[in-house]
Amino acid sequence: MLFYHHVRTLEHVYHDIVIATRLSHVTPEPKCLENGGCSVLGWDDPWHDAAMLYEPAYEWLAKEAGFWPLFSAVGSSEEDLYMTGYHNQFRRGKKQANDVLFSYSSLPDPKVFSDYDWWHLTLHGGQCLDGKHEPVKISLSDYERRLVLKPSWKASDWLRKARQQPHSVQVSTPQLDLRTADKVRCRNQQTRKQLIDIGFAPAQVEVKRLKVPRW
Repeated sequence: MLFYHHVRTLEHVYHDIVIATRLSHVTPEPKCLENGGCSVLGWDDPWHDAAMLYEPAYEWLAKEAGFWPLFSAVGSSEEDLYMTGYHNQFRRGKKQANDVLFSYSSLPDPKVFSDYDWWHLTLHGGQCLDGKHEPVKISLSDYERRLVLKPSWKASDWLRKARQQPHSVQVSTPQLDLRTADKVRCRNQQTRKQLIDIGFAPAQVEVKRLKVPRW
């Protein structure tokens, strides 16, 4: 069976409906102009990643979809789970976020599918080395738009692609009801207990570890 997979950190897990939020609106903006520009501070912090790299692409998709996107991977194989980044918490080295994986057998409309293999076309984030933090607006040609969104495709076409080509289909929705997930997976028993304590059913939650792939 195909599933829709969504990952979020434990601190942002609620036994409730969650909605898409701009990370740059809830993360303090660095004072780059006061510190000599973005190149001095480096460009590997959460605010820059969100506002300058990912959110221009999300804004482009929001205009196409009519809502700010909350992403899920589509598929039934373990390879599809890698698209969510759930496996990153099992990397050795620096402390990783405690991520929780929510998997659904179906999702209600509205939802918009996109081709993950072509999603890189939208990731043309702006440059802000002068510290002004003004990302460029993403503009795709009609041909590029069709590569990413395939507007002539029905949901069944997307699901067929997910079956035949794992790690290639993602879907965006304006919100998710975490309570209705068919499976809730986490990294250890301590996290499982925390999830059960906030309302998730014991039969719903399981511990699942993923090996970090070597591409």
